[in-house]
Amino acid sequence: MTPESARQVQHRFQHVVPHGDELVEAVFLRLAEAKPRLAPLFPADSAPHRRRFLIGLAFAVDGLDDVDQMIHGLCALGAACRHAGIGDGEVAAIRKALLDTVAQALGGQARGSRWTVELEAAWLEAAVCLGEAILQQAAQGRAAA
Repeated sequence: MTPESARQVQHRFQHVVPHGDELVEAVFLRLAEAKPRLAPLFPADSAPHRRRFLIGLAFAVDGLDDVDQMIHGLCALGAACRHAGIGDGEVAAIRKALLDTVAQALGGQARGSRWTVELEAAWLEAAVCLGEAILQQAAQGRAAA
């Protein structure tokens, strides 16, 4: 991930953090529609789950300029994904739900929106990086088991 892409994502993330609960609830709802088998893992009506998701997302976004440190910090999330049977397909669905929700929160494709082609590319790069890190941690946990 380039430093400029990391900065773009970190900067725009500050615009959605004040609405974090609504953002995470929307991600969970989109995810439940796309992958119903994952719905129990991401209950939209659970404030503690939403809070943990938002904290994890904030940690990951903050760590984009030091990916090695971010990956190290995702050990517990990787273990949780391993136990839940989350793989590439599920991570792709989570990534799509997150990107669609952030795009909508930042104005989508509307004129004057904060969501630009460049920002979309930066968020996609960040989401791919995060997904790969989580899957890497899950795989390491499987190998150690």
